[in-house]
Amino acid sequence: MGAIVESLALSPTYLRNKLEQGVDVIIANKYPQSSPSSNMLGLSSHTDHSFITILLENMSGLEIMDFTDDNAWKSVPATDGALKVLVGNHLEVLSNELYNSNSYSILNGRHERVPSPLMSRASVGSFLSLAMEDMVEPATELVDEDHPERYSASSLDEYMKFLSFKEEKSYIESLKI
Repeated sequence: MGAIVESLALSPTYLRNKLEQGVDVIIANKYPQSSPSSNMLGLSSHTDHSFITILLENMSGLEIMDFTDDNAWKSVPATDGALKVLVGNHLEVLSNELYNSNSYSILNGRHERVPSPLMSRASVGSFLSLAMEDMVEPATELVDEDHPERYSASSLDEYMKFLSFKEEKSYIESLKI
């Protein structure tokens, strides 16, 4: 996170204390082997709420939407022992849209996980966020006349409540000003 906030021309220690006091959720998933004709689904398309998500998987299964190619889903190759870093909604908010959890990049964006006909797939994701009630808002250093504030402040707690309403628009869209 230090390198990421430094890339935004913020101090590398920006939010360090709040992140150290924050929430790091770790989720492990196992997707059984399935045939191409199976109706089994992986995880539907979504963006992550966190600042960043660090993903480890035993085989390729992560797909991202390439908005530069007619919204085509592209597989992100697995590399043995490599960690994938995905940009989350809270980093998009903090950066005032300089980082974008919805635009295509090899390791960020709207994504989904699909089952494999070859073998069962396992993944472990670590989601880095502030404490439940701590608000994330665009960094004041990144807001000016040429770059107006693009998002309302939000918290992990508000995100969890949003999920319970099963809204049609995405969480990040709900925060846009």
